[in-house]
Amino acid sequence: MDPRNESIVPSITQLENFLTEHDSNVVWLLVATILSCGWIIYLTYYNSRNIGFILTFVLNRLYKNGYIHIGSFSFSVLSGKVMVREIYYITPDMSIRIQDGFLIFRWWKMYNPKQKQHDPKAETRLYIMVNDFEFHVYNRSEVYSRLEELFGLEPTIIPQKKEEEKTRENGRERTHSDIVSVKAKSESYDPSSSWRSLIPVIKVNVSTGRLAFGNHYLPQTICVNFDDAFLTYTTKPPSSHLDQFMHIVKGKLENVRVMLVPSPRYVGLQNDEPPRLMGEGFVVMQSNDVDIYYYMDEPGLVPGETEENNEEETSSEDSKLQDLPPCWGLDIVCGKGTDFNYGPWADRQRDCLWKFFFPQDYQVMKVSEIPQLGKPRQILAFELRMNIIADATIDLLFTKNRETNAVHVNVGAGSYLEINIPMTVDEKVAIMSPALFAFTVSTFILASSETVQVPSHSFKYTKLLL
Repeated sequence: MDPRNESIVPSITQLENFLTEHDSNVVWLLVATILSCGWIIYLTYYNSRNIGFILTFVLNRLYKNGYIHIGSFSFSVLSGKVMVREIYYITPDMSIRIQDGFLIFRWWKMYNPKQKQHDPKAETRLYIMVNDFEFHVYNRSEVYSRLEELFGLEPTIIPQKKEEEKTRENGRERTHSDIVSVKAKSESYDPSSSWRSLIPVIKVNVSTGRLAFGNHYLPQTICVNFDDAFLTYTTKPPSSHLDQFMHIVKGKLENVRVMLVPSPRYVGLQNDEPPRLMGEGFVVMQSNDVDIYYYMDEPGLVPGETEENNEEETSSEDSKLQDLPPCWGLDIVCGKGTDFNYGPWADRQRDCLWKFFFPQDYQVMKVSEIPQLGKPRQILAFELRMNIIADATIDLLFTKNRETNAVHVNVGAGSYLEINIPMTVDEKVAIMSPALFAFTVSTFILASSETVQVPSHSFKYTKLLL
C-alpha cells in the first residue's frame, strides 16, 4: 500500500462504513454536531440574558414597591464569581443604575470563627467591581404625603390607607423594633454568629460614578461625579462599650466634581443664568483626589440600673469616660487641585434644592424622647469635617450688568471646616467652625494675610432647618 495515499482525515466512505459497523449513520452525527454547536452558542450569548429575564420577572412579582431590572446574570461556582449587566432599581423617590459589574466571593479561604471579628486587616473574602454607577434622588414621597395629611389635603401622592392596613403597619413596626432589640442582644452575646465574622472586610471598586439630586421641577440638579472610587467596608470596636460595633467605610475618589447642571426637560423657564460654565454646568467644587472616612456606631440597648451598678463596680474612671452616645460622622480630605466656586447664583440654587427636598411643615418641634430601657440608644449628632491638605482656591462669583466679577481667594494647606448637626431636638445648637490658613484675597483691591481663623458660629437648630 502506498503511504502517500494514506490520510489522517477519513473519507466519507470510510466514515460511513465505520458508522455502519457500529450501528449508526452520518445523519445522527450531523444532528449531534448541530445540537452541540447550538447549545454552545446559547450558553455563550443567550443563557445569561434569559436568566436575567427570569430573575426580573420573579423579583417584580415579589417586590411591589419599585421596579427591578436585570439585563443578564451569570455565575461560576469554581471561581466564586457572579456577573451582572444592566441593573436598574427604580422607585417613586430614587433610582440606582449599574451598567455592568461582578462579585467575587473567595469561598476557598479558610474560615476561622474564633478570629477577631473587628479586624480591619483581615483578608478580603468579598470583592465587588462596578462600572458606570448612578444614584439619583428625585423625590420624597413620604415627606410630601405627611404634609398633605398635616394641611388637611386629599392624599394624591400616596393613597390613603385603611384602618386595617394602619393596624397591620403598627404591628409590623412593633415587631421590627422587637427584632432589632433581639438582634442587638444576640450579636452582643455571640459575635461569631454574625455574618461579619465570615466577611470581615468588603472591597468595592467603582469605575465612573455619579450621584444626582434633582428633577424636572427644579431648574438645576446637583451632581457629584468621580472617575474611580476605591472603597473598603469593615467594622471595629465601638467608641462606647454600650454599643455593638462601629461601621467603617474608607475610600479614595479620583477626579471629583460637584456641579450644578440644568435639569433635563425642566417645566419652567431658565431665566437665571449661571455666572460661569465649565463643561456640563457650574462647578461648585472639584479636586483631583479626595479621601473619605465614614463611621457610624451600631447602637446598643439602653442598660438597666442593675447592669449599670455592676459595671460601675468593675469599671475604672477611664472606661466611664467612654460611655458616650453613638458616634456618626464623615471626614473628607481634599488633596491637590482643589477649587471651590460659590456666589449669589449658587446660593439661590442651593435654597431651591433645600426647599424641595426638606420642605417646612410649620409645626412646633417637639423635644425628642429619651430612649427607654431595652430600646436602642440614640445618635445625637452628625459630625462633618473637611480638611484641605494642599493649596486650594475659592472663587466668589457674582454678576452685575451681565458682567461676571469674582473675589479670588487662595487658601493654604491645613485649612478645615467642621460642622456638628444635631439629630435630636433639644436646647443644643449646631456648630460650624471654619479656619483658613495663609490665604490671599484678590479682586479690584488686593489684600493679604498670613493666618486668619474665623471664630466658631452657632446656629439654633430650628433656624438651621429653614
